Amino acid sequence: MRQIKYTVLLIIILMMCFLFPMDDFLTSEAIAISPDLLISRMETIKNINSSVPKIIITNLMGYLRFLPTPEFYRDSIINISVRMSIEPKKLYQKLVNIGYNSETLVTKTGDVGLRGFVIDVFPLGEDNPYRIEFFGDEIESIRLFDTDTQKSLKNIKDLMVYPFFQSF
Repeated sequence: MRQIKYTVLLIIILMMCFLFPMDDFLTSEAIAISPDLLISRMETIKNINSSVPKIIITNLMGYLRFLPTPEFYRDSIINISVRMSIEPKKLYQKLVNIGYNSETLVTKTGDVGLRGFVIDVFPLGEDNPYRIEFFGDEIESIRLFDTDTQKSLKNIKDLMVYPFFQSF
């Protein structure tokens, strides 16, 4: 029974711990930021954005990083739903403004692309990108799709897109 209590306690603690990895030297960050470390930092920022206390594991460079305020971060989250009215270019610009990279072909986390009345976005925390199709200024469908085949995997009604910036 005692072992079960310790195991449960350990699981709870691990669920509250997040890694905020940084490159060890400022010069290495200026030269090239590791995409894997960047995604890990973004996931941590997303996961700590609540009123529940969390444990963050980082180094000095991570501690010194200037991060957005929780309010600013929450205000930057974009909620998208079928039948929502918004101009495709306006939604696309909002996604770029919260840190998504404009690409012709969306293949990795943080990419967004606009082709006519279709926006592809690969949101933070997702395994696959989403295709948002418009009819005029109204969102007609939101579909999860495969990056390799470009085939739709699943229709959804709502999508929450978290910011893809980590600092100012």
